[in-house]
Formats: sequence, structure tokens, C-alpha cells
Amino acid sequence: MGAYWYESSIDRQLREATERGEFENLSGAGKPLAGYGGEYDEDWWVKDWLHREGATAGVVPPTLALRRAAEDLAVVVDRLHTEPDVRAHVTELNARIDKACRGHLDGPPVILPPFDEDAVVAAWRERKAHTNARPATGAGEAATRDPSRSAGESVARDRSGSAGESVARERGWRARLRRDRKRTS
Repeated sequence: MGAYWYESSIDRQLREATERGEFENLSGAGKPLAGYGGEYDEDWWVKDWLHREGATAGVVPPTLALRRAAEDLAVVVDRLHTEPDVRAHVTELNARIDKACRGHLDGPPVILPPFDEDAVVAAWRERKAHTNARPATGAGEAATRDPSRSAGESVARDRSGSAGESVARERGWRARLRRDRKRTS
């Protein structure tokens, strides 16, 4: 007696898509499933949504979002291409700071000084000139790195824009790490 074979419409669609090569070179191919083997978390979907949308996806009060925007000003401004765009962004941020200082935004009180538009533009120009002076080859950072600094300090400076802040931040966490090690031993 012969075997009967039935192919459902879903099986047929999967087979045809495989034959067309639609499942080749997918973005997650060869990577483990996120969270596989970990402990089950009831709020996995919330954490996943926040990770996809960004940590401040509508759950942070406006005044705290304003603080974050003030901290990230240099990074955001560096993505802008023209001086009028930089000035417009600083003007908009200063208007939000003014609103927050007057108590028109929800959240904890914020005491932020307004940014000097000319100083922000001058710093933007300087960083723009520095990045334009870098070679476009793959040796970019290695060629422009100061040999007296470690690789970590160089990367931290590139992210924050200020070597002094990044070095102080790195020294701070290293000191805390040493102090915690002494306490545990």
C-alpha cells in the first residue's frame, strides 16, 4: 500500500519561498534567539519594546528628557550639517529650558542654564574641522590617536567630545572598582 502525502497550503508556501531563496541572508541568520535559555520575565515584551524604541520612549517625564537632551547636545549637534540647523536646535532647546524653568513642563524641577548659541556653534565648527581633518581610510582612529592615551581614553573622548570629562569618568569608575575590590577581600 502506498503512502499518502498531503501538503497544506502553508507548507506549500514555505516550500516555494525556500525554493525562491527568500529565507537566505536574513538579518538574524546564525544568531541565537534573544533571551533563549534565560529566566522567564513576565515583562519581557515591555523591556523589548523599550529596547527597540529607545530607553526614553515616552516613559520619561519631559523635564528629565530635557536634561538628557542638554547632556546629549554635542552628539545631536554633530549630526547636523549646517550652521542654521545648529542654531535652530540650540534655540529650540533653550526655549524648552525656559519653559521648564518657569514650571510649564511636567516632572521634577529642572535648573538648567540656557546654552550660548555662539559657543555651541564655535564648538560644532571645531569638532567638524577635526573630523574633516581625519583620514577617511580604515586607519582613522589609530592614525590620529594620541600615543600617551590608552585606547579606552581615545574611544571615550570620541564619544563625549571632551578628553578631560572622559578621563575623569574613567578614573572615577576605576577608583570605585578598586574600592569595591578592597571591601570584598
